[in-house]
Order: sequence, then C-alpha cells, then structure tokens
Amino acid sequence: AIGDGWAATAALDWTKPVEDQLASSCYNNVDLIVASDCVWLASMLQSLLDTVQSIFDVAIDHCRPTFLMSFQRRDSPQKDKDSIFTTVDRVVEAMNLRGWKVQCLAWNWARVDVDGDEDDGGEERK
Repeated sequence: AIGDGWAATAALDWTKPVEDQLASSCYNNVDLIVASDCVWLASMLQSLLDTVQSIFDVAIDHCRPTFLMSFQRRDSPQKDKDSIFTTVDRVVEAMNLRGWKVQCLAWNWARVDVDGDEDDGGEERK
C-alpha cells in the first residue's frame, strides 16, 4: 500500500490566474506539481512558471510542493540563442532567477529522423 493520500489533476490555462480557475482548497495543500512536455516554445516558459509560482505562494508552510517537469527538446543542436524553442539552459536559468532549487535528474538521447531515411538510424541529439 502506498498510503492514505489522494491525487487529483487539473488542466490550467497559464494565461489566467490560478485563483480564477480553482478554489484555493484545491491547491493550497499540494505535494507535487507535474508538467510533462507542456512548454516547448520559449514564449510559453514564463507563463508556466508564473502559474507554478502562484501555487507555491499559497502552499501551506509545511507543504512546499515539488515541481517535476519534463519536456522534449526541440532546439537546434547548435544552441541558437534566438530559437523560438525553449532549451534546458533557459528553463534552468528561469527557475534559478526565481530562487527555486533546481535539480536536473536525467538527459536522454533520442534519435531524430532528419532526412526521412529511417535506415540511417537518424541523428543523435541530447
């Protein structure tokens, strides 16, 4: 048995205040916030982090939530700073600027079919 806890999910519009979407009782005692492949454009990053911050701000003192985020990298291997896609570095920097403790758990390589020829195995990107 895992315990006597409970779990709930909620889809949030990051452009609207959390308090306009959920009652505070739904998010003031949160242990874990999970975001998976939800921010790929650089322009979306701050809205996501603002939403998470608003949940952090109302969390009961003894219950500081953990934010677990994963996303698929879509940026160029050349690390183009003007790319419209967010990068691991941008995410980590934005979180650090907010004073959040950031721990990157894993980087996984993926095969990308660059030219449509699946026989060549694609190109490895991190």
